[in-house]
Amino acid sequence: MGVEIIMKEIKFRQPIYENGKIVRWHYWGFKDGLYQLPINQHESYQFTGLKDNKRTKEYPEGQEIYEGDIVKFEKWSISKTETRYCKVIFSDGSFRLNGKSGYIGDIEISTWFIEDYKLKVKLEVIGNEFMNPELLEEV
Repeated sequence: MGVEIIMKEIKFRQPIYENGKIVRWHYWGFKDGLYQLPINQHESYQFTGLKDNKRTKEYPEGQEIYEGDIVKFEKWSISKTETRYCKVIFSDGSFRLNGKSGYIGDIEISTWFIEDYKLKVKLEVIGNEFMNPELLEEV
């Protein structure tokens, strides 16, 4: 009887600037057993290991969630549906959803969080703090 070890995919994204604005991302880290290098030693934002719940033609398995992303968080119960907007941060050794006080103040996100609450919670990446700073007003 063997033990299966599943490693989280370790990768990052770095902004590519043109005329002072981010125009696209450079992805680096371990991919397909190879290490890809960053383009500089400055800004890098880590992949959480999770994907959102929205399925599109561009993201058939969900969009990857990175540090700095803004996500729409929907929680529903028998009586109501609540929609919150949160920023993905890395704090206290874990990725967290950080938003206004209330149900979502600052909670850890993990595979457990998504799997345990998949019938009650829906996360959707709606942008990021760098390319969509106007979304921070909602957080």
